[in-house]
Amino acid sequence: MSLRNHTIVEGGTGISVTGGMVDAPRNIIYRCLTGAHCAGGSLALSCNDLWENTADYSGCGPGTGDIYQMPRFCYEATTLPGLYYLHVDSPCWAANNPCGVNIGALTNVPGCSGTAASEASWGCIKGIFRE
Repeated sequence: MSLRNHTIVEGGTGISVTGGMVDAPRNIIYRCLTGAHCAGGSLALSCNDLWENTADYSGCGPGTGDIYQMPRFCYEATTLPGLYYLHVDSPCWAANNPCGVNIGALTNVPGCSGTAASEASWGCIKGIFRE
């Protein structure tokens, strides 16, 4: 299973693995109680941005190229939750991080306008993939 290019904000746990194998590259995990929790199985992290989590990792360690920088969301000047536009100077754009990849659910171009990722519940996300 692969969990890539997500923006996970203010959750209990950003990513939790209790079995199986999960590949989790290029995610923003921001202000969660625990960024990544491993209690079985295998979690392969790489090039994620973990910022202001109470604990970044529990039961597992950092991934290759993980960064710990403020994602620089444009919404920070308004009330939460909001749209997650990334500022042009965000370390989550490929030109601004050592992995050279875009990190998180992104707009088409850097900046504070256009179509951004928006808040969705876990139930809504599961509903998209239900058969």
